[in-house]
Amino acid sequence: MRIVVNDIAASGGGGALSVLRSFHGYVRDHDEENDWVFLLGSDLLDESAHVRTIMLPAVKNSWLRRLFFDLVSGRYLLASLKPDVVLSLQNTFTYGARCPQIVYVHQSLPFQRAVNFSLWRGDERFLAIYQHVIGAIIKRSVRHATRVIVQTEWMRDAVVDQVGLSEDRVEAILPDLEDLSAYAFEGAPDAGAFFYPTAAYSYKNNDCIYMACRLLRQRGTVDFSVTMTVDSPSLDPNVVAIGRVPREQVLEMLSRSTLVFPSLVETYGVPLAEARALGVLVLAADLPYAREVLDGYSNAYFFDPKSPSELAVLMSNIINGNIVRRWDCPEVPRTGAWARVVETIEYFGRGAGQV
Repeated sequence: MRIVVNDIAASGGGGALSVLRSFHGYVRDHDEENDWVFLLGSDLLDESAHVRTIMLPAVKNSWLRRLFFDLVSGRYLLASLKPDVVLSLQNTFTYGARCPQIVYVHQSLPFQRAVNFSLWRGDERFLAIYQHVIGAIIKRSVRHATRVIVQTEWMRDAVVDQVGLSEDRVEAILPDLEDLSAYAFEGAPDAGAFFYPTAAYSYKNNDCIYMACRLLRQRGTVDFSVTMTVDSPSLDPNVVAIGRVPREQVLEMLSRSTLVFPSLVETYGVPLAEARALGVLVLAADLPYAREVLDGYSNAYFFDPKSPSELAVLMSNIINGNIVRRWDCPEVPRTGAWARVVETIEYFGRGAGQV
């Protein structure tokens, strides 16, 4: 069976590249029966006997060129490759391809309801375009896909509700999480150490942490620190900015700290799953994505992400010892997600749901 994987949009960093590399690693190591062809914007993956890559850098250069590929030119390339099935890892559908297409949707901006970004605000314009303009393209793609795969149940519900698909066309497959036991910290955690792996986007809600820190100082609590992976967060004396760091360092810091996660928009929230696997305390936004990932986890505490005061109270309770880590055994790693995705691909590639 020949399977074409379209991920021209993946770039040199971020969650999209992590998804691509994780999936590529699985099919490289576990599937020798199928012929895999990855469409990429740059040289991101190694080839093997059953995995080859095609570079399309010109398509990657802009959203307009990607849109032209999806609407017009992509069908001709796919026709020349003669795939049995196409998997898109970039949220969008290639029109005119005469084979089943599965769209893996991992972009939550168009589907979440927690925040509505404005085209009229300069600091939100890019996110607003992604939410409303590109979001409309993603939703139309989802409507035409043979099968849609998402990472969480809340996303499945959102896709079904907002796009109007039948439930049997949308499948939720929780992402894999590797064994993190090598990063587990068995010592006594520092009650004053907090950590937020974040970025300089408004939806990451960094201001909630800055305001919570200010409230704590106003109430006389000063012996604590919040480490954040941004370059210059503020002049807050309790915030330590370390910039972007390797994932190994993120996991090491996470295992020795309390995770604070006030993000307003996430599909899944990988740090939440990693913190759960490591057994550390988590202060998370009371939103569907966090509730789902942390469901049943005894070290999770939730706060209104628009209320720095609620976060400050939880941080104070940890600093003062009123909330302590429960030494539950970390959960076993999940390793079946990509196997399920491949099963779905093979099912439709064998002729189910032909277009």
